[in-house]
Amino acid sequence: MQCPYCQTENREDRERCYYCDHDLSMLRLIVNKARHHYNVALEHAERGRFDEAIDELHNALDLDSSFVPAHVVLGTLYAKKGDFERAKQAWETALSLQPELNKAHRYLNRLGQVEQSLPLLRTMRLVTMGLIAVVVVLFLALVWSMRPDAASELMKRAELAYQQGSYGEALQRLEGVLQHSAPDTATGFAARALRDAIKMEFKQKLQMAQELKHREDYPKALALIGEIEAAGPDPETSASLAMLKQDINHYYRERILSLYNQFLAGEVSYPELTVKVGEFLKIYPDIPEKEELRKFLEDAREYEVTQQMEAVRNKFRKDRDTTATIEAMQDIAAKYPGTEAMKKLRAELVDEILSWMFDYFQTLLDRRDFAAARELLNQIRGRANEFKDIVDVNGPVQLAERVLSDNERLDQLRKLEKLIEAGNLDDAESLAYELMFDDRLTTAELSVVLAASERLDKMQLRAKLEKLRARKPAYLALKISTDEATETLALAERVLKKPASLDASARMDLLACAVAAAKVMRNDALAQRYLEMLTREKNSERLVAQLRKLLAPPKPTPAPRKK
Repeated sequence: MQCPYCQTENREDRERCYYCDHDLSMLRLIVNKARHHYNVALEHAERGRFDEAIDELHNALDLDSSFVPAHVVLGTLYAKKGDFERAKQAWETALSLQPELNKAHRYLNRLGQVEQSLPLLRTMRLVTMGLIAVVVVLFLALVWSMRPDAASELMKRAELAYQQGSYGEALQRLEGVLQHSAPDTATGFAARALRDAIKMEFKQKLQMAQELKHREDYPKALALIGEIEAAGPDPETSASLAMLKQDINHYYRERILSLYNQFLAGEVSYPELTVKVGEFLKIYPDIPEKEELRKFLEDAREYEVTQQMEAVRNKFRKDRDTTATIEAMQDIAAKYPGTEAMKKLRAELVDEILSWMFDYFQTLLDRRDFAAARELLNQIRGRANEFKDIVDVNGPVQLAERVLSDNERLDQLRKLEKLIEAGNLDDAESLAYELMFDDRLTTAELSVVLAASERLDKMQLRAKLEKLRARKPAYLALKISTDEATETLALAERVLKKPASLDASARMDLLACAVAAAKVMRNDALAQRYLEMLTREKNSERLVAQLRKLLAPPKPTPAPRKK
């Protein structure tokens, strides 16, 4: 897809130009519609409807004149119709747009070979026709030279045709007999007698058909008319049969037209209409207005599809049930395949469904209901193959996926901040840890998570230190468990690495508790090390003295005096 502003080639799913950043959404819509006309043209071509295919290709090129495949296929269709000049123009246009197109080069080379061969083919056809004419003349001359007696031979053929029920042929043969024989001969007399008998039989059957017509027993009348016509009647009888059929045809046509009008008024269903017309065509398959009646059925079929599709569309607008709507549309397409109304209305309904789904997707994003938004996006992605003949949704789906992912991460960052502000440190720590390993995070987002983790770490240390200071009397009385002592020593090691993070009072309390914890764990060396650190703190003399007593070995109990 070429940007009309800077001529830069862009992917067909791009909303804005790579280079100049102009909005390409309208151009993308035009390109998609051109692809739709191209796909419809291919469908027409596969079914042999070349004129309709050519019209659709022109529609596609009116929207996107740089669409090379449309030029190539257009040239191929013109070549199949024998319009080599237009075929050549189409292929040359394709080459001007895409010079490396091998297919167009190959077609143009073949076209040149065909144009060179046409004069020779025309000459060979004329010579062949001349030879056939000479053979026919020689054959007729041979037959004429070997002919038997004309009247007798014609009489035999007339009798054979009469026995086979071909009365029309028999009458023609008999007329030939009467032309080649005298009236007073036996052959002439027999020919006149047989001719009169045949005409009398035609007359009687014609009167019977007219009687059936007057009784309004049209099926039997049509059956008898068909029987008479099969025998090949004379011109006078044929004319009478034609008038009789015209009367019956007028009756049936008026009935079917009345049914069609009742159908349009909603008084007769489409199945009832098709049954009635089908019964009539079965009775009278060769009716002259057969195509007109079939057109009635086709129009009724298109109208029925339009009504059913409108009902599906209206229901969708009420309940927004995309699954039920698509299933109903598929049922109609299966029931009435190949209708023009279905092609048009299906494209319109699919466009409306997708537009609503994307709009509702944005609504879910605004509500921050990301789980529902992802489920809806998966539904759209699942429908992509069903709708690919109408519109390509892969580009919009990928864009929506990126937008959803961005919103999900942003919401998680907001949630982390709220947990920290609320003092819910355990949940905040779990979420921060989870975000640390999210590959979708940008560099800026990862920096935010790291900063939040550092802030969270400080808050956790502060909370633990406050808890420890509240337990200071218990430490100085050595009334703590070994687990508590172990945790305190670990905390001291961690905090004392960053001395600037504590004020003097908190540091003294931490060192005092660490001395007591080391004493509980019977680690005298560690206790002495923390005590030495405490002695270097200002105003710690009293606390140091108390701890020294705590660390001093117990005095031995004096032995009792002897009396």
